[in-house]
Amino acid sequence: MRRERGVASLKKLNSLLLLLATMLLLSCGGYNQHCYQSVGGEWAQGCPLAFVQDSALCRGSDSLALYVGVRYSAAYEYKNLCLQVTGYAGGDSVVLCDTVCCDIYDNTGRRNGSTAGSLYQAEYYVAPVARQNAHTIRLQHIMQDSLLKGVYDVGIKLVSRGRHRCAEK
Repeated sequence: MRRERGVASLKKLNSLLLLLATMLLLSCGGYNQHCYQSVGGEWAQGCPLAFVQDSALCRGSDSLALYVGVRYSAAYEYKNLCLQVTGYAGGDSVVLCDTVCCDIYDNTGRRNGSTAGSLYQAEYYVAPVARQNAHTIRLQHIMQDSLLKGVYDVGIKLVSRGRHRCAEK
């Protein structure tokens, strides 16, 4: 009986240590906010996506690196995806306005990003963002066609600068 309690206690301790180690690894990854919104396979030009910055990220003096991410299928027929990225502070004051052209294909003709099943996922560096400035980030495609087929999810990632493994331009 005593031996069974000891084994059970050891299993609980191992589980707790594994949980703590996982939390430590995730907290050291540098990912501060990462969220996607679904557009259901078709993204209309008149439908911008808004992402509200987590208020906990507004504290601190260093800047964040802003990335946009796209999940798309083979039905996406263009070689790039051009986006207008706008950051708003407080009310309607614009603190960031940039155009980003995301290369869907690399120089060899292969799709950029990783794949799982029928969707590809790629992310692209946009710009540094001051923590106190951009509270809402809006993404809108600015392609010639008003309806883009093959785009499923679009998102942002805000990362403490210097803590992301991708090179920042």
